[in-house]
Amino acid sequence: MIATDAAGNVSAATAVPTITADSTVPPAPTVTSPSAPVSVNTATDTITGTAAAGALVKVWKDPDKNGVVDAADSVAGSQQLGSTATAWSINVSLAANAANHFVVTATNAAGTQSGATLVPTITQDSIAPAAPVLTDPSGPVITNQHSYNIQGTAEANALV
Repeated sequence: MIATDAAGNVSAATAVPTITADSTVPPAPTVTSPSAPVSVNTATDTITGTAAAGALVKVWKDPDKNGVVDAADSVAGSQQLGSTATAWSINVSLAANAANHFVVTATNAAGTQSGATLVPTITQDSIAPAAPVLTDPSGPVITNQHSYNIQGTAEANALV
């Protein structure tokens, strides 16, 4: 590239870097953890997976649970992958005592964003369950057995 002024003087040439058009949509990232819906008793959790090398991986809050990035969504965390790196790990904040929904995208160097990948629901639960209710025995028992079957009820999925 050169410049010429009004008097006809010509500048020294300047090298022009290569410009490459890239409209290819990158592949959607994969999510390896969590691999299924989970419940946690922490304020944050880590989402991990893989994406194309060099991609900018973004985890988006998906409050409308529609599985796509739209105006309702906001970035919960991101990681720029190196030119040979494909693994990513992003720590996200969780809404307290709620089901948290996220999607993940990858953006290539040209700024083209992939489709969204759903993250299994992460439920933040910091409320202790109610105490178990004992239904049998209803009072003291004397038995000649080495074991006795105690019965009762507790919160669903609670370990008693």
